[in-house]
Parts: sequence; structure tokens; C-alpha cells
Amino acid sequence: TANAGTNLNTSALALESGGNLATVATKMSDGTQTTKIVNGANTLAVDSVGAVTSNNAALSSVLSFSQASGSIATNQVLLGPVTCSQYRDVFVHVITNGAGCGTQSQISNDNTNWISVAMSNSIGTATGQISPFGGAVAWQVPTCGALYWRLISSNTVSGSLTVNAVLSQQVESRSLQAVSIQNSVAIGGGTISPSPQTTVGFALYHTLVTAATTNATNVKTSAGVVGMVNLTNNSATWAYFKVCNTAASPTVGTTTAVLNIGIPPNTTIDCSTAFAGLRLSTGISYYVSGGTSLTDNTALALAGTVLVNMTYL
Repeated sequence: TANAGTNLNTSALALESGGNLATVATKMSDGTQTTKIVNGANTLAVDSVGAVTSNNAALSSVLSFSQASGSIATNQVLLGPVTCSQYRDVFVHVITNGAGCGTQSQISNDNTNWISVAMSNSIGTATGQISPFGGAVAWQVPTCGALYWRLISSNTVSGSLTVNAVLSQQVESRSLQAVSIQNSVAIGGGTISPSPQTTVGFALYHTLVTAATTNATNVKTSAGVVGMVNLTNNSATWAYFKVCNTAASPTVGTTTAVLNIGIPPNTTIDCSTAFAGLRLSTGISYYVSGGTSLTDNTALALAGTVLVNMTYL
């Protein structure tokens, strides 16, 4: 029964399980004393606003399995089953393993149907099953919100084995997992290879320093794809880079350009094509002239005024 007092914030009386009056400690109005109700072995504490908090289970619980000799059968339960509704993390440590016993962590919601749960360790390995390790590695296991947890053996062996587990309310941070990628990884029926490739991208290169001509040039005599095009004009007048779809050097003044790029005076421009490139069905050719027409035949006034850089397939 609650009873307001002059010097008390609140006062309450509680009964133990046997019916006896429980010990009551009060909280003073100035907040200097925390109220606690002692009921046998249980203590109910009052939080900062005066409400009684609930009892919590111990922060952790330890399970151990040990045998000096004898046989261990496959799927033999070593630790548990444990009701883990109040536990969210398990630390498993195989202390001695002369038996060479592999272990498997499992969870369940009905204590009958069990599923395996992955484990991670301090050296960056994640696995569904602990191979026969000794005391060098500590394993972390999430309970995943399940009601039950257990540890079983994954092979049949004979010999000594000591393993323990600590179940905790706190979720411990997971160790960083090291990832190893082989030279090729099959994904969805295809293969991804992380190694440097010479068959991907525009692997062929072409460069030219122009002469005092129209610089008719054939780059490839068959169908191809133009990738990067980088042009520099170090003269005081405009120049025009004209791409032609021909298998030989274009006939300047007659061959019509399929791409006409103006290069401003004293400028470098990057006119690279899209990721897939510019496809030319017959061949890759070009010329550089001083006029804008697609068939212009105006020669450049000076040699060395335009630099052409190109990648292609």
C-alpha cells in the first residue's frame, strides 16, 4: 500500500513469497538514496523516475563439456540445449581437442527441429562448422532470436575433448571477416575474373603528330570500335578532326566524314566515346583539315600543330 510521507518521495510495502513483510529501502525527496526492495534473493531497484525495474537474468552463463577419453558420436550434444530467450550471443572455446572433434552450433524454436548457424572467429573466418581446432581460435555465435541453442559434434571420434561456451545478453561486435577471391568465381552460370584482363577495354593504341597536310590516315582496315579520342591543337587557328568509315586512308575532298570534331586554338579536348565505343562497320580512318565541311580538303598551315591520341579495337 502506497503511503505519502513528509520526508519521502514514495513509500511502499511488499511481501516475500512466504508472506513475510519484505525489507523496504526508501528514496529520499532529494534523490540521494535509491529505493530497493529486497525479497529473499531478489532485489528490485527503482530507476531514475521512481519506477521499480524488473529482475534481469545474469549477464552471462557458462556451459562446459569435458572428457579425458572415450568416444564421441556424430551429432552428439556437447553443450545444451539452453533456453536462450534472454541470451543473444554465444562465445565458444574449444580448449583441448585431442579427439579431433568438429563442432556445430545450432538453434531452434521448439527444441526439436534444429538448424545450423554460422560462426565467426577472431582471425576473420566465418563458417557453419568448427573444424577440429584447439585453443587458438575463439568463435562467436549469434542466437538470432531463437529460443534454444546447443553445440553438437560433427564427426565420430575417440579421445579427449574440453569445450566451453559463455552465453551473454550483450551482442558482441563481430571480427572483420577476411574475404579471399580466387582467380575466377562462377556466378549465375557465368564467370567473373578479378585478375587484370587484356581482352576487356580498348587495347589498341594510335597516335599522330600532324604534318602541314590534311593527314589522311588509316588506323584499321576492317570493322572496328573507337574508344578514347584525345586531341590537342597548339596553333592559333581552328582545326577539324574528321572520322571516316573506310578500310583505307580516306580520299580527302571526296570521302565524307561520319564524325567531325572541331578543335579550338591552343586547346586540348577529350572527346572519348561512350563505354561501348563508336562502331565503324568498314574500317577506322580519319584526316585533319582546316575547314568545317565533311569533305573539306584544307591542309594545315604548319606541321606539328595537332596531336591525335586514340584507343580502338
